[in-house]
Amino acid sequence: MGIANRDKDASEKQYSVSKHYEGFVTSETKVAHLVGHPSKLKSAWIAAKGLSGVPGYQLQARRWTSAGVTVIPLAAVDTVAIAFGTSGSAVEVASSLIALQTEDLIEVVSSVANTAADDVCIAMVFEALQDIKEEFGATS
Repeated sequence: MGIANRDKDASEKQYSVSKHYEGFVTSETKVAHLVGHPSKLKSAWIAAKGLSGVPGYQLQARRWTSAGVTVIPLAAVDTVAIAFGTSGSAVEVASSLIALQTEDLIEVVSSVANTAADDVCIAMVFEALQDIKEEFGATS
């Protein structure tokens, strides 16, 4: 197990991940990120275009344990239809109480009934929780 991160400044502990999806409809779940080392979600942004209705999206972590699968809600991110059926919105996520573990799966779920988006892009910023990082068991 790595030591607590105490000699790197905040910018050295952060990394970003982004994903793009074509076509995203009601109740659909898409994979956004597979966590490679202990981290926490610092912030998330979502942008969408070609909207039908006003879709909403939920970020969640799926964790496999000896007891089965646990789903942990991380943040609600909503798009708001503005000019010409395109929109974008951002949310700042302060989830310092949720420590993500290696192999946690970050998912995006479309949560509003009868809505869709032609293109959806999500960007997330994570903060590493330890100095000595291993990506899926391999030291980096």
